[in-house]
Amino acid sequence: MATYSEVDDLLLGELQAPEQKICQKYVQDAADEIDSKLGFIYVTPITVDPNGEFRATALLLKRINNFLATGRLILANAASREDQYLNAYGKSLIVEATEAINAFLTGTMPLPGAIPVNPDATGATGPIINNLDAQSNVESFYAFATDPFPSRFYPDPYPPGVIYPGQPGRTW
Repeated sequence: MATYSEVDDLLLGELQAPEQKICQKYVQDAADEIDSKLGFIYVTPITVDPNGEFRATALLLKRINNFLATGRLILANAASREDQYLNAYGKSLIVEATEAINAFLTGTMPLPGAIPVNPDATGATGPIINNLDAQSNVESFYAFATDPFPSRFYPDPYPPGVIYPGQPGRTW
């Protein structure tokens, strides 16, 4: 499978790297993570010529792949020695890579040269989760249960379409 960087590109510095096969797994996992998130917006794997017009895109994807792979590798190696805190360097690499991916997903940062999955779509095409229902008795109960003014009997204002026992003008 395609990756956006190579094992030799990992940002380990003077840290002792595990064997090549293990490092390659982290590089591949990072590329898969990038593709799994960007795949709802762009055709993956994203292939752009690193020496062509969209060189910046290729370099950015390479950097994100390096940051994710290196960060996860460092955190995995440091896990046995870290009792309560994550390794700061590994964590910072993952946070920065994740922020860049989220910038692509929210549309704050474009990805020139990448082919959109659906050119007519204005946002992500993946699953959308929305648990809020304007006419939900469950939401009304939680509004009632967490009411800072418990002198009221029911949530106020009453959402339309919700049945409240004893409320004038409402039928069962």
